[in-house]
Amino acid sequence: MKSLALKPCAAAVAIAIAVLQMANPAFAASCTWLPGSGNWQTGGNWSCDVRPGSGDSAGIAFGKTVTSDLAQQIATLSNAGTINVDAFSLTLLGGGGTTNTDTINVGGPSTAALQVQNNIANTGGTINVGVDSVINQFGTSIAVGTINTTGTGAIVASNNGSNFLTGVTLNGTLDLATSTGIEYVSGGMNQQRPRTRLPHPPRSWLPTPLPAQGPQGGSLSARDQALRSP
Repeated sequence: MKSLALKPCAAAVAIAIAVLQMANPAFAASCTWLPGSGNWQTGGNWSCDVRPGSGDSAGIAFGKTVTSDLAQQIATLSNAGTINVDAFSLTLLGGGGTTNTDTINVGGPSTAALQVQNNIANTGGTINVGVDSVINQFGTSIAVGTINTTGTGAIVASNNGSNFLTGVTLNGTLDLATSTGIEYVSGGMNQQRPRTRLPHPPRSWLPTPLPAQGPQGGSLSARDQALRSP
């Protein structure tokens, strides 16, 4: 008996594709930066041919420079080059992760914010925060590396007991006043030019005494400490 080969109906195939798209409304893209330098917003600068966004991953190799001057979001970021967040914000979304082994500059031509909603492994990396710009830390950890703040630039800790600075060298300001912040220090932290902003009258809880600090000079070293505003 001759068997019959059934050809799929084009309409049925279209329906099946539509069902799959409904079940998976967004497919995460894995994007690698291509040119030596350029703007994050330009899709052609990425291997995925679109601007990576929420749910996507972005990789930037050593020697590459990416400039962001519009609000951007990314789930997973691996940076071995230079990222200039010149304006608005770059949000590192919760559920992802960030690795920085080179440089992230926050602010400069304008004020900007690095919105940290996932953990940053900053091994060998440097994050520079310009005047009036911020790193907003939302219940996340930043591990090792160096953070430099200039003038009124600062790390602003949220009121979340999951904020950690682990083995970080901080040259500048940790702000616990703006958001009634909580910051835990694990594995040691070295703070040069220390300025820790607290509400007025200032109150902080420290398990053990720390060296006196002031707005000019000096250093603050902390290990396994909790820094809190009221």
